[in-house]
Amino acid sequence: HRDLRSFPTRRSSDLVDLPTFWGTVAKYLVIVESPAKAKTIEKYLGKDFMVRSCQGHIRDLIKGDGAIDIENGFIPHYEVSSEKERLVSELRKLSKDADTVWLASDEDREGEAIAWHLFELIKNSKGKTQNVKSKIQRVTYHEITKEAILEALKHPREIDMNLKEAQEARRVLDRQANRCCDGRYSLLPDL
Repeated sequence: HRDLRSFPTRRSSDLVDLPTFWGTVAKYLVIVESPAKAKTIEKYLGKDFMVRSCQGHIRDLIKGDGAIDIENGFIPHYEVSSEKERLVSELRKLSKDADTVWLASDEDREGEAIAWHLFELIKNSKGKTQNVKSKIQRVTYHEITKEAILEALKHPREIDMNLKEAQEARRVLDRQANRCCDGRYSLLPDL
């Protein structure tokens, strides 16, 4: 069980209930989509928070024929984009060192998919003995104000798998439609 304790942010008059673990104040990592948001949000949260940007999508369907396993129910296979490998490595290391990681990508199907991909990539960096779901949490906000961000951190939620799967279905259909237009492949397996 987590304790809640008052945690000072920038000013001692701004007290926020945030989780602590094992009786000590935790170091926190917040991952957002955009570098500009990261800079702004980090100013609101204070020195015990690190806010980093994943710079949008970090994984995509693998290139080539193995991207979608049509015969087994259109199962997608992902890879980290080559230009994001260094960033993913950094986020994994930061996640391992943080007591709590908040996935704060946008609250739309793309943002939900980004949060899921981040969760999948960093969950193993947290270690097998820890409760991963309590260490990696999803938060959303509707405006970038100090009050909205602090309120979001008080109310983490599960990743919305319906939104994630909607984005995934759209991406799979996009890939299959592109392949069909190429004329070499059929959208459906041979029956």
